Amino acid sequence: MHVAVGTSLAIIIPTSLRSYQGHLKRRAVDKALLRSFLIPVPVGVLLASLTAAYISSEGLRVIFMLIMVAVGFKLLFNRDSWRLGRKIPTGPARAMVGVVIGFLSTLMGIGGGIMNNTFMTLYGRSMHQAVATSSGVGVLIAIPGTIGYIWAGWGDPNLPLGSTGFVNWIACALIIPIALVMTPYGVRIAHALKKRHLEIVFGLFALAVSIRFFVSLI
Repeated sequence: MHVAVGTSLAIIIPTSLRSYQGHLKRRAVDKALLRSFLIPVPVGVLLASLTAAYISSEGLRVIFMLIMVAVGFKLLFNRDSWRLGRKIPTGPARAMVGVVIGFLSTLMGIGGGIMNNTFMTLYGRSMHQAVATSSGVGVLIAIPGTIGYIWAGWGDPNLPLGSTGFVNWIACALIIPIALVMTPYGVRIAHALKKRHLEIVFGLFALAVSIRFFVSLI
């Protein structure tokens, strides 16, 4: 699980950069929110990297599964009344949210999309803007997260061939080219779908992945 998470973060670096460029051209990114996360999110990533060095593989799976279940149900059964407010918090509150997003996303090996999407939509932002901004958050998570997982797994005798710490470069070499080809299509589809359709797609995906992890724990 550690290698899967670390490798996922490494793969997210080029894909999130390309995704961010695509969303930026469509002027869908909340640049102000992204700038406010420049320090808090990497701080959360650092804390997660330190935690990953001591948490078990099963522990990482449980964290991933529980968060994906919660997010999946939130998206599938979303109501307009499910809001924490009309305006995203500023100051220390926003900084703390950035730390939490960086921390949980790094433990899960995701680019922050799920956590940031949930945060932004709970404050009334559109799903399209949340997805677009999350691509930038992914960059803030993936780069320090990859470095952190390399450090956390350095010297582990059980690593598979082609690994540096908890990052497997063979998997990166196989997946990244395909991911880069498909990323622009993902951007187009995200902006073509209606808000509710986008929520359903994300929700079903989250639940499907959580079921997969539940089975692996049995």
